Amino acid sequence: SYVTTVALPSLAVVTLQASTTEAGLVSAARWLPYLLFGLVAGVLVDRWERRRLLVCVLVLQAAALLPLLVVESVDEIGIVLAVVVVESVLGTVVEPGRAAAAVHLVPRAALVALNGAFGTLSGLARLVGGPLGGLVLALGGADAVVLADAVTFIGCAALLATGRRLPAPARAAPPRLLADWAEGMALIKASPVLRRVLGVTACTALAQGGFVVLFVLFAVRDLGVGDPEIGLLRGVQAIGAVAGGVLLGAFVR
Repeated sequence: SYVTTVALPSLAVVTLQASTTEAGLVSAARWLPYLLFGLVAGVLVDRWERRRLLVCVLVLQAAALLPLLVVESVDEIGIVLAVVVVESVLGTVVEPGRAAAAVHLVPRAALVALNGAFGTLSGLARLVGGPLGGLVLALGGADAVVLADAVTFIGCAALLATGRRLPAPARAAPPRLLADWAEGMALIKASPVLRRVLGVTACTALAQGGFVVLFVLFAVRDLGVGDPEIGLLRGVQAIGAVAGGVLLGAFVR
């Protein structure tokens, strides 16, 4: 996914010669669904069997990438936007589903170590995926990026499908999206800690969203770099994420 995350803005700016506004829309399409559908996704994860849900979503993510194979000009930027939106909507299920499933597989005392491992692995994926995204885009073009990402989704689905069964959800009744969403909001409202965490997360996400778009434009138009250099510059940001994941356990203790 980091290969595609790095390659898509570069594809829009470098290959398709998209305008600043169009490049910004590609980035907004990546994150807006998390704002609109994230809480709904949490409700679904609470109600449905998580492994089966994740396998289905991962297969759909692989299939949803394929329309990018027909994009050849900036006139088809709408296809890119549609694919990014669909991928992000599906991704809102994967993030909470993965975390909720993992909690059932380790003792409670190991949750901090688990969280640190997630952070470290995410950072490593970003560290490798960033430069790899630029390199694959430069050598094989957008089609190679799309196919590589689709293969990883199918591989993840296969791993989950053959893995250990997870406990059934505690609340297996059909989801009542509005009522369950309101219940979640009430829990956040009642907790000062959750409210602060939500505020901090919103601020950092807002800054990161603007940074990603402006960074690619700055690198291409002002520095004159190509796809491999953009990927490398995006990838080295992950060094801090890797270090943070490794040190998390020690800081918590």
